[in-house]
Amino acid sequence: IRKEVREKTERDLLPQKARQRLLIGKGENVVVVWTRNGSNRTTTLRKAESRMPGLSSNGDAIRLQFVAGAADWLEKQIEGKKQVTIDLTNNPLGDFGEMKRSLAVLAPTGTYGTLKTSRTDKAATPLAVSDGNASPPKITLKVDGSTRGAAQIFALALKSKNLAALQGTMPTSDTKVYEVTRLPDGSGYTLVTSEYKATAPARTAKRPS
Repeated sequence: IRKEVREKTERDLLPQKARQRLLIGKGENVVVVWTRNGSNRTTTLRKAESRMPGLSSNGDAIRLQFVAGAADWLEKQIEGKKQVTIDLTNNPLGDFGEMKRSLAVLAPTGTYGTLKTSRTDKAATPLAVSDGNASPPKITLKVDGSTRGAAQIFALALKSKNLAALQGTMPTSDTKVYEVTRLPDGSGYTLVTSEYKATAPARTAKRPS
């Protein structure tokens, strides 16, 4: 049994090694074979540098990533505008602290949900804006399946107070708060510190007929 297990381990490609083989380097073709519905499918991937669009704007259209300095940049972009469309697609992981500062640029002072850890003895912490924007512009948020983590929390927080309309569909379960830690050697790791839960959107009272 030990011999069979050892031989199988030597034949298998561990997930981390597969990831490294796909991501590290450039100019190389990698043949990938996967099984779907009982049949093998094959494709060839060309390893090359990839560039993710960062902070950019064109009129009322804003492309937002939660990186260092995003909140200050966003504040300048919305100045004097009555409506903006913010693109949150291709946003799988962002800085949570920068997201909170960006939220204060667009949202009035108040509470926008709660953050709960896995500890049952610890109460949930409110996601609060203490010095917000009392007169935010009309906001449309472009989202899709790649809007996750901090970007998804940002969208849900604004939607919970009817401050933004969503254009597109996000995942329904990726509301974890990730803390990114960088190590001196250039590597790093992510740690889930809590999970966000939005408050129920306020209902607009119906006028009597």
